[in-house]
Amino acid sequence: MQKNALLFAFSWFVMIPALHAQYYYQDIITNKSNHEQFQLMKKEKVTGVTIKSVEATGETTEGFFMEQLFNNSYTQLKTTTRLPAAKEKSVMVNYYNQQGYLYRTVDSSENSITIYEYSYVPDGRMASILNTSRSQEDKTKTTESHTWIYNDKGIPEKMVRVRENADTMEIRLAADDKGNVTEEQSFRKGIAGDKVFYYYDETGRLTDIVRYQDKLGKLIPDYTFDYNAEGRLAEMMVVQQSGKDYLIWKYDYNANGLKKREACYTKQKRLEGSMEYSYEMKK
Repeated sequence: MQKNALLFAFSWFVMIPALHAQYYYQDIITNKSNHEQFQLMKKEKVTGVTIKSVEATGETTEGFFMEQLFNNSYTQLKTTTRLPAAKEKSVMVNYYNQQGYLYRTVDSSENSITIYEYSYVPDGRMASILNTSRSQEDKTKTTESHTWIYNDKGIPEKMVRVRENADTMEIRLAADDKGNVTEEQSFRKGIAGDKVFYYYDETGRLTDIVRYQDKLGKLIPDYTFDYNAEGRLAEMMVVQQSGKDYLIWKYDYNANGLKKREACYTKQKRLEGSMEYSYEMKK
């Protein structure tokens, strides 16, 4: 459970790889959510976060350590993590500009270093993401860039993904009359790939990300999202790649809207474990 919990703990602050390739969700929606969370942390004068992993039995996960620290100007957030049985800590540093937008992430461990670089158009929409990964052991390097293109209404209509400066794929998007992206489809050398469908509630909040599963012969959600009365994410279902199993993440918040706890449940409603958050504030 610890690996899944850790990934979603990181998701407040940095985009993470999707179970499938929902590029609009990962690049645009997740980035916007991260920006809002960062602004809330800054507003509440959070200086540090301690995150505790708790087993289904209620016992603290032995050997797990995770701590996040802001610098005084809120231009850097350093996350230090050690997983059970791991000899070395991993360190991730997020860098923010004066508008509070994440422009660089450096994620390093004993074996590798991964750097994300983000750029934006003047109104804060995502323009591009460049990911560079290097192995410390064999010195290999991989790169991937995402370049977002918008129409005259500011709605994303295309993204160009390039790997190793050679492998190019185009992601085309469609939107409804409210400006919500409803479909994305990949194209490589003119050949169409899978479609991903996005659904929203009446207020424009994302509720489902769905794709067609050939093996099952029907549309299956990759993610579903439910919200509480304050409009915050209350529950997220993440479907496994087989389409037959899923995990449910439930979120609790404190009075300031900061995440207090996230708990992971199986399809059978069995608690797998949870992450608990405590905050330090400026005096």
